[in-house]
Amino acid sequence: MELSEMVSNLRKIREAKRDCNNVLKEIEEREQAVTGEILTAMKASGLKTARFDGIGTVTVSTRDHAEIRDFNVLAMFMLQQCAEAHKAGLPVAGAFSLLQRRASLGAAKELMEAGYSAEAMGIAVVEKPSLSFSVK
Repeated sequence: MELSEMVSNLRKIREAKRDCNNVLKEIEEREQAVTGEILTAMKASGLKTARFDGIGTVTVSTRDHAEIRDFNVLAMFMLQQCAEAHKAGLPVAGAFSLLQRRASLGAAKELMEAGYSAEAMGIAVVEKPSLSFSVK
């Protein structure tokens, strides 16, 4: 298969994907609206679960997540945890257990431009090839 043929196929695939994503976005918006209406109706009725024969069951549940409200307070807490771990001879990495284990690429690049090495920060910047495609 010629390269131009492959690029033509890629264009068709991306167009089909865009169309599907547009349809999916509309469906998700309708789903969110109906879900909101159901939650409102169930709350007003004091229901946690509702079963409908031949249709299905809906159950209200909650999911917790942690939200950073004051980054400076969090940073100071983590610094204290690092100091306590270091003083006790424990790994200081445990102090970062409140965070997800992913480094900020933007911050890492800024620090490397300032002269820090990736190794000194305990990270690696990994390149993954990607293909950019535009229609002219």
